Amino acid sequence: MDEQPFHQETNTLQVNAGGGLLRLDAPVRCGQKLLLTNRVTNEEQECYVVGLEKRPRHADVRVGVAFERPSLEFWKTRA
Repeated sequence: MDEQPFHQETNTLQVNAGGGLLRLDAPVRCGQKLLLTNRVTNEEQECYVVGLEKRPRHADVRVGVAFERPSLEFWKTRA
């Protein structure tokens, strides 16, 4: 799988200090590094794909991501 940089806006389904769950249309694989950007604060956080849930009859995939270090502050909804 080619790991060229890509950009996709999405929303989180679940979040915690260790990472979160989000939907992506782009193909990713477990272990792949992603760079998330919080649209409210413009803060960036590296994370890794730790789980994939493909859903029948849906184009998107639910993607579990984990931070290298816990960061609950990343998910702030106010600048």
